[in-house]
Amino acid sequence: MTKLFAQGKIKTMKRFSLRIIILGAFLIPSLMTFGALYFLIGSHKDELIDANIQEKIRLAEVIKEITASPTWVYRIAPLPEIEETFLEEMARFEDIIFIRIVSRDGIIYKSSIRSEWGESIKEQKILKALNEGKILIEDQLFNKKRMKTIIYPGRENKTILVGFSLMGVEEQVKWTWIRDITVTGGGLLLLFLILFLIVERSIISPFKKIVLVSEKARKGNLDVKIDLKSKTEVGELSDILNEMFRDLKNSYLAIEESKNILEIRVRAATRDLRELTENLDKQVKEKTKEFREKAEEAEKFNKLAVGRELKMIELKKEIERLKKELEELKGKSPTLQD
Repeated sequence: MTKLFAQGKIKTMKRFSLRIIILGAFLIPSLMTFGALYFLIGSHKDELIDANIQEKIRLAEVIKEITASPTWVYRIAPLPEIEETFLEEMARFEDIIFIRIVSRDGIIYKSSIRSEWGESIKEQKILKALNEGKILIEDQLFNKKRMKTIIYPGRENKTILVGFSLMGVEEQVKWTWIRDITVTGGGLLLLFLILFLIVERSIISPFKKIVLVSEKARKGNLDVKIDLKSKTEVGELSDILNEMFRDLKNSYLAIEESKNILEIRVRAATRDLRELTENLDKQVKEKTKEFREKAEEAEKFNKLAVGRELKMIELKKEIERLKKELEELKGKSPTLQD
C-alpha cells in the first residue's frame, strides 16, 4: 500500500517508562512504611527503656523495704555475710551491673561488687542527689560501656544505687528491627512482584504492542491490527484503534479512487486542451499566412499606385513644359499665332 503519511521527525517530549513510574509509585509508600516502622520501633525502644527503668526502681524499692523490715534490721543485718549474699543475689539479673548502698557522704557502704566497698563516689550529680534524697536517673559509663544508674533514697540516710545496662534492650530492639524489616521488606517485595506482574501483563505489555502497531500505521501501513484479548480499558482502546485503522484505510482507498478518477479527467481535459491548442495554432498560422499574403499584395498595389502617381506627376510636368515651349514659339512666329 502506498504510504499515506509523510515521513519526518516527530518532536516528542521526554518520556519515562511505565516501569520506572510504577517502581517510583511503589517506592514512595515503601519508604513511608519503613519510616513508620522506624518510628514505631523507636517508640518501642523508649517503652522498653522506660519499662526497664520502672523495673529497676521497683527493685530498689524492694531492697529498701527488705532492708528496712524488722527481720532484716534485728536478725540479718548483724550478719554481714547474709547481707553481702543478698546484694549479690539481687544483682544476678542479666542486665544489672551493680547494686550499691551508699551513705550521704558518698562512701559505698555495701555493693554487689566487693572491691567497691569503702570507696568514695566522685560524681557531683550523684553526690548532690544523695543529699537531696530524690529519685534520680543518670546516664553513666562503667568500664567504657553505657549504662543507667537509678539513685533511690533508702533507710537510715542510706541511698540505693542500681546500675544496669541497656545492652539487652538494644539487642532486643535490634532483633525486632531485623525481624520487622525482614517480614515487612519481604512482604512488600512479594506484593511488588505480584503487582508488577499484574501491571506488566495487563497494562505495560499491551501498551507496548499498541505503540509498535501505531508506529507501523504512522509509517503508512494501514493493514495492521492490534491483537489483544484484554477485557479491560486497554482492550477497549485496542478495539477503538483497530476501528480507526480500518476507517483510515477505507478513507485512503476512497481518496486513491477519487485521485485516479481525477487523474483520468485531468488527462482527458489535457488532451482536449492540447487538441484545441493545436487547432488554434493551426488557425493562427493560416491566418498569419493569409494576412502576410494580403499584406504583400497591398504592398505591391501600393507600390504600383505610387509609381503611377509619380508618372502622372512627371507627365503633368512634361505637359506644362511643352505648353510653355509652345507659347514661346507662338510669340516668336506670327504664323503660329494665327
